[in-house]
Amino acid sequence: MPEPFIKIRYGSDLAVKSINDLKNYTAVVADPPWRNFKQRINNYPHETIIAENVDIDHLNDLANKPHDCSEVVGLGGGVAIDTSKYLSWKWNIPVIRIPSIISADAFLTREIGVRDQHRVRYIGKSEPNNIIIDYNLIRGAPPKYNYAGTCDVLSICTALGDWKIGKEIFHDPFDKGIFNKAYRLAKKMLRNPHKVKALSNDGIKFLVECLKEECYICEDWGNARPEEGSEHHLAYCIERISPKLYLHGSLVGLNILTVLKLQGSYRVFSVDELKTYFDEIGHHYLASQIGLSRETYKKALKYIQEYVKLEKLEHGLW
Repeated sequence: MPEPFIKIRYGSDLAVKSINDLKNYTAVVADPPWRNFKQRINNYPHETIIAENVDIDHLNDLANKPHDCSEVVGLGGGVAIDTSKYLSWKWNIPVIRIPSIISADAFLTREIGVRDQHRVRYIGKSEPNNIIIDYNLIRGAPPKYNYAGTCDVLSICTALGDWKIGKEIFHDPFDKGIFNKAYRLAKKMLRNPHKVKALSNDGIKFLVECLKEECYICEDWGNARPEEGSEHHLAYCIERISPKLYLHGSLVGLNILTVLKLQGSYRVFSVDELKTYFDEIGHHYLASQIGLSRETYKKALKYIQEYVKLEKLEHGLW
């Protein structure tokens, strides 16, 4: 296990208390929840940036503007968090990450997710050493956004099948210990749908701690291989051919089921096991719920093999 580098504080109404203690900060926010949240603080930011997208040109424009702050606060979902991480990196100042939804693992990672000509890129480094999990803030979001966060853990279920393909067909590097550790983590999440569904304090902490464990497993291996496979690759392909803002965990959830159906003898988890879990917690994974057309999905499935080769992604189903 790598040296712990993810520092999280848990509590109720902790976000307001923490922001009120700051001196000179820029807030990078999603709205909602910012419009209502700012009415509860008495320490307003030096500047407020509404996070719109993570296109690299847009982020560079933000970073190149004059700034006069000693800290950045990222409050919102993945776009706000990654934008705040990018500015922290470029301005060389600390960032406080306050996720308002737990829809992906971006709030826990060092790497910064950006889009460059509609292609996913992970660049830079921003240390996740000041993360605030405010139970009431997270619970205030529509539940579907938090249920989506399960899929950056449950993508292990397809990533491991891909890893087997990579090992057995392409002779890719493999570590049985890390493989088993990832397997046990996915099983732990699958055994506890009631915890996530309730979104109690314990349930939110359980989800965050599972995501944190997933990040440490990937750090231990050296990249996202234990957690990211054909399900993520297909999501990136869809975003490439149909550039719009999809809910990451919902798109990955749909792809998990698709990939499991296609992995055959390399499959490590069953389709029914995952579908039952998604249905039990109320996860939105249907194309109609995601805003994804059948035509776009078919186009992505036809293009995915070419896309994986073009982007030099890990070996697997595609």
